[in-house]
Amino acid sequence: MDIERRMLASIERSAEHSGIDLDAPDERDKNWGGKKLFQKAESVGLGDAYLGAFAGPSHSVHGNWQDLLEYHLEPIGPGLYRPEFGWHRPRPQLLTTLATLSADATEAYLDFIGGGGMDSVVEDLDDLRERIHRFVLLHDEFLTRTKAD
Repeated sequence: MDIERRMLASIERSAEHSGIDLDAPDERDKNWGGKKLFQKAESVGLGDAYLGAFAGPSHSVHGNWQDLLEYHLEPIGPGLYRPEFGWHRPRPQLLTTLATLSADATEAYLDFIGGGGMDSVVEDLDDLRERIHRFVLLHDEFLTRTKAD
């Protein structure tokens, strides 16, 4: 898929700029319990929600190397950077994931409290999820066309 090719190219670019060999193990990796956070989330049934519910928001709060590369550093050579003080719009993927999870959580909450008579709210949530999905598809199409031009 086009999005997969763009994601892999982005990962490879980031690794190249950072001087990281993606095939080499990280010897500094010392996860308690011998499990990474995804494995822990998976063991309690939250594997599918991991990226949207844990990884993305965690990066937004704590930052990470990709955040620095995307918003704060300009590569000027292999392993060399200068500060980037300009601003550009963040990508919408984190927001669309959060919006979808919020709609799902709201519907689950209404179901939990016995949300009888809330059919119109549930219909609105379904409409919201459909609009978010349509936006995601159109955004991906836009990115694909922009890359092709």
